[in-house]
Amino acid sequence: MKKLALLLLLASLVMSGWSGYALAERGDRSGTPWKTSESLRNLSRAAPGADGTLAVVSDSKQKIDRLGADGTLLGQMTYAASERGLRVDFNEAVADSDGRTYALVTVLDSYGLYVQSERIVRYDRSGSGGQVLYERKGDGKSKRIGQIKGLQLSGGALYFYEAVADKVQLMRIALPDGAPASVFTFTLPKDRYLSEITGTAPGQIYYTTRRGSIYQVSPDGVSAKLFPGSAQSIHSKNFPRAADAPRGRLAHVRRPSCQRGRDAGPARTRYDQDAAGRCRAAAHRARPGQL
Repeated sequence: MKKLALLLLLASLVMSGWSGYALAERGDRSGTPWKTSESLRNLSRAAPGADGTLAVVSDSKQKIDRLGADGTLLGQMTYAASERGLRVDFNEAVADSDGRTYALVTVLDSYGLYVQSERIVRYDRSGSGGQVLYERKGDGKSKRIGQIKGLQLSGGALYFYEAVADKVQLMRIALPDGAPASVFTFTLPKDRYLSEITGTAPGQIYYTTRRGSIYQVSPDGVSAKLFPGSAQSIHSKNFPRAADAPRGRLAHVRRPSCQRGRDAGPARTRYDQDAAGRCRAAAHRARPGQL
């Protein structure tokens, strides 16, 4: 009887492990079902849910960990196992009040360079499911980052932006299973390229550019620069990141640029000297083994 019980226990463990492996191969849950903790490395995004959970993009954009309000691991999402020979990145993620996670999945070529496709994928509370709600094929020119940006949840709908050349289009998917529809379009200023964007209502849409400026879009589609806003700030080496506008007030993170252009020459101003000092100090603090 003891041998029989032992054999049954071993068979149960093997079947449980195989189930976890099979789910991982389909691009759903990447961990075993009983796993409740995980070391987080190379974080790039974090999206809080209304239920107190947190969706964290980690491992250099290779997976999403869904954490409970107490920090317990509730589920993991990955697409890497299901796309043989290609690199797949999670570039954005948002979580709804029911524990579902919506992710922007970017499929790159085998060199991790050119965008092959972009997908908006929905996962259930456990990290399983992997339902594709929207897909855009790559144009063969975009490198690493595609045309879809600004994944957001508002009023029972999922919003995102598509940027093609200087045209930016706000898209809406009514949840749970509505069809994608365009609700607003505007044009970027000349020689400006979209970096990040937030907001779902015309007049409360804000975006950053690759040159480090912040713009607000009016209801009639006109962009007004908000930052930098003074003559002396044109020398600023701070690049805004993670812009958001909760309750109509814009907030963003200013990331100092530690790399000057090849033709910039030596630091000539007090600001440049101070910025260089801050960058050296930041590099010193971030030495391996000291984080």
